[in-house]
Amino acid sequence: VPARLDLASALEGRRTVIVSANTMEAQALALTIAAHGGEAAIVRTAEEAAVDLADRHGYDIVLVDAALEQSDGRLLKRLRKAGIDRAEAIILIAPGDRGKLSEYRACGYGSFLVRPVRGATLLRVLLSSPVAVSGSGPQDREAGPAAAKTAAAGLTVLVAEDNDINALLARSALTKAGHRVEIVPNGKAAVEALTQSGGAHRYDVVLMDLHMPVMDGLEAISLIRRHEEAKGTPAVPILVLSADSQEKTRHGVIAHGATGFLTKPVDPHAMIEAVEGHARA
Repeated sequence: VPARLDLASALEGRRTVIVSANTMEAQALALTIAAHGGEAAIVRTAEEAAVDLADRHGYDIVLVDAALEQSDGRLLKRLRKAGIDRAEAIILIAPGDRGKLSEYRACGYGSFLVRPVRGATLLRVLLSSPVAVSGSGPQDREAGPAAAKTAAAGLTVLVAEDNDINALLARSALTKAGHRVEIVPNGKAAVEALTQSGGAHRYDVVLMDLHMPVMDGLEAISLIRRHEEAKGTPAVPILVLSADSQEKTRHGVIAHGATGFLTKPVDPHAMIEAVEGHARA
């Protein structure tokens, strides 16, 4: 049975270190990460973090409790010096600390989480964080030349999907395969991305959800193809995503100008193969 692109494996291959003195909260966050296929380590003080993490370079994300951080980002600087140099930094704040976000961003924190942290919010933020490329983690060592070749020839994929979780799952799978991903929430935004100056050459493949608000996938595809014909630009491959696998639906999207069709829930391996197979030379 092929693996499904589902929540249980959404964080597979991602390693997070949680720096927090709040043991119960840290354990809850770690359990949520593990439930979605990721790995999480917990350290409780700045000193412990600096000592215990000195030889650990394979983390993608470092999640820091704001209660341990200083206004000058002292803890994050120590973590960077200790070897957590390429991980995306996320700060965990209380609701009343929103006014300090500009300070945290200036210190190097790329994202934030507000207590109490909901599982869906944690997943969204972690999936939005880029995967670090450190070369020293176990998966980097196992990847070998094939992965390096894929990453070197990485594609730029536009994903038009109104469901945040589906979009983030697609991004997670594609970025793990070495590709760059941009996400838009509807067909109108996809048309704008592809028809603006230089847009026609920016993307190698488009993944287009069939049913979206503002503008659905079929109308978007028609407008994109019309624009390409008017400008004389090559047709970008557009793969439609839909839970409707009826033959008439497949024929309908192809008739509107789609290049291919993927049935939801999408098998990540099938999606990657389709994207790479349809990419423009």
